[in-house]
Amino acid sequence: MTYNRIRIRDDDVLVTSSSFRGKEFDRFRGFHNMVTEDPKHFIHVLAVLATEIQEFPECIAYIKEETAKGTMQPEVHGLHHIDYAGLPYAVVVSQLREAKDFIVSSFNYVPTIWYSPWGAGADARGEHLRPAALEAGLNLVTCVGMIQPSKLVHEIRALADTPEDKANLIMAWEGKEILRHWWEGSGALMESIQFFKANDP
Repeated sequence: MTYNRIRIRDDDVLVTSSSFRGKEFDRFRGFHNMVTEDPKHFIHVLAVLATEIQEFPECIAYIKEETAKGTMQPEVHGLHHIDYAGLPYAVVVSQLREAKDFIVSSFNYVPTIWYSPWGAGADARGEHLRPAALEAGLNLVTCVGMIQPSKLVHEIRALADTPEDKANLIMAWEGKEILRHWWEGSGALMESIQFFKANDP
């Protein structure tokens, strides 16, 4: 049976970070290499900002290659990193379509999800965002209910050391989504990935 992989949602790819200026692509690629150590259980899902990522042409080529391999899944984060709840409906639709078209043309992949910046659309202020996303052919996903990397590693560390418990945890996490930002540390996810890789039932 095929495992419904855990989705590691990587937000803001690749917004410039003062901590990694000039090394953004190297850090991004290093994290992806870590995820692909266990491609059976994990997939790297990118929340792409269509304007910002164009500052990194080598990253665009890399994402296209890895998407073709099935180890990456580029989805829409936006045309810009802005609060879409403050924009009119028609402008949101236009920007989402432009961002979606960029992903299709750049990565040869048709995105189906809009991961809104700052979780816009989770309250009444952004109530127009879900129908706007649907008009652009996307499903809106906010930050409501998102799981942090620490939750999985805490469950791993709390396990009784039996094969049955390990197998049950792996199955319990099937299809879940973990949220991180590309510049954040990866120690908890590295530990989790190594656990899944070593304890494949």
